[in-house]
Amino acid sequence: MKTKVLSLLMAAVILFGAMTVPAAAQTKEKSYNLTTVSGITAAQLAKYMHPETRHLAGHVVRICEREGVSAEFVAAVMRWERRPDLHNYFGWTNYRGRLMRFENDVACLERVIPLIKKCYLTPNGKYFNGYTVEAVSIYYNNSEFWRDTIKAETIRILESERKCQDMKGV
Repeated sequence: MKTKVLSLLMAAVILFGAMTVPAAAQTKEKSYNLTTVSGITAAQLAKYMHPETRHLAGHVVRICEREGVSAEFVAAVMRWERRPDLHNYFGWTNYRGRLMRFENDVACLERVIPLIKKCYLTPNGKYFNGYTVEAVSIYYNNSEFWRDTIKAETIRILESERKCQDMKGV
């Protein structure tokens, strides 16, 4: 029984690695300006969001359009940083480094997305280094895994939706 479980686990690790490594490798040379609003709809974005966050797709699109932030980037961050029990979808911490609790899901989005724009994506922002995932990751989460994963996911959403639009002839 242990051997069978171990074999299944190893197969899953290999399969997951095969799916994610090429995606990350494909994006090494691509950069995306995170202040670009793509025009993605809530229904389109929801397909790429974690099941725990899909109900927020409309709010993400609306707030990102208003703030001038990539909804694809925000959805990618939400996938990896989510803490639904705290209504915290960005791993946002207070000045003591503790995860913050928000009143509700929308309150989190309304507070954090503008702060991402102000602090990370505005030239005079406290943590501004540029408009790419690489630039944001320096202070947001300075790990290679986070940077590569968020970048790959953002590009995957953008490219998948472009392909869908191309197939529809739009």
